[in-house]
Amino acid sequence: MLDNFLTGTATLFGDPFTIGIFIFGVIGGMLFGAIPGVSMLTLAAILLPFTADLSPSQGVMLFAVIYCTGTYGGAITAILFNIPGAPENAPTALMGIQ
Repeated sequence: MLDNFLTGTATLFGDPFTIGIFIFGVIGGMLFGAIPGVSMLTLAAILLPFTADLSPSQGVMLFAVIYCTGTYGGAITAILFNIPGAPENAPTALMGIQ
């Protein structure tokens, strides 16, 4: 089971281009998630045509990273300004300001 995990990790992070996609997804998801009114789904919709040239594993990784970091980025504005940056952060806005 561990060798399957290591094979998958080597597939995703063995290529420098894939690491660049990962870093771009983290930064983009964080920024788009933190802006109120603009969610990470907007970034995913903008980047959808560009994923035609990516491999399936790179495309899925890009969208997963955008979603996860967008949710985290939305929590920043939800806690600091009581304005959720993403719809998933509405409970964070209610409980984070207390």
